[in-house]
Amino acid sequence: MKRLILLFGVLLSVLFVQGCSLDDNSSDGSYQVGGLTMVNGFSGANAVWYAADGRLIQPPYQGLGYQRYDFVRLYTGNRTLEVLTNKQESLDARVKFQVKDNQYYTSFVGGGSKVNVIHFVTEDLPLKLAETQGNGQVGIRFFNLTGEDLPVQVKLNDQLIFENRNSETATSAKENQRFIIQSSNTYTVTIEDKDSKSITKREQIVLEKGNHYSFILTGSSNAQTPYYLGVVRQF
Repeated sequence: MKRLILLFGVLLSVLFVQGCSLDDNSSDGSYQVGGLTMVNGFSGANAVWYAADGRLIQPPYQGLGYQRYDFVRLYTGNRTLEVLTNKQESLDARVKFQVKDNQYYTSFVGGGSKVNVIHFVTEDLPLKLAETQGNGQVGIRFFNLTGEDLPVQVKLNDQLIFENRNSETATSAKENQRFIIQSSNTYTVTIEDKDSKSITKREQIVLEKGNHYSFILTGSSNAQTPYYLGVVRQF
């Protein structure tokens, strides 16, 4: 019955998903809304579905794929987010938060099973970034979404930016939700374990001036879902 209610909620929902677009498909500007980016780093399923106050956000036939992200507008007020797998099973990782007018948030889900699932929502505050004719500046942050006991460090080229970052908790996510300033450029980004051994990296990552990015570590030590460095462009 609960799943039927969720599916019926799709027909009534006023939440419109448009890929990574910021378009809410509404010409009526009288409503107060906030913006929510949804980032799927949960390696235990091919896709997940978000439900806001019991109403599915993604269509029932097309969830949010693993290592993908999407955007939706939510009306202001107290909201509850629930995440379900492609078997329409709840991950039992509900998050309650208050949506404020014209405020952006990001929901990150990670881990690989119900046992180590991670789910938290950040309040996203943009930085005042210099946009000179040279490289300019960007805002960056990092979250470890593996769900494993895996302290890591993050390097941009050979520069250490983040260190001793284990899988996120509600407390650590709040502490690390602020962006930090970095020069815009093209980087090789490497994630290393506590012994400085590389566990994954990506080359030729372009961080364009004036933008904000979240780096995320997903996956596991399992060869079927190897570690992966994701880059989410915010706002």
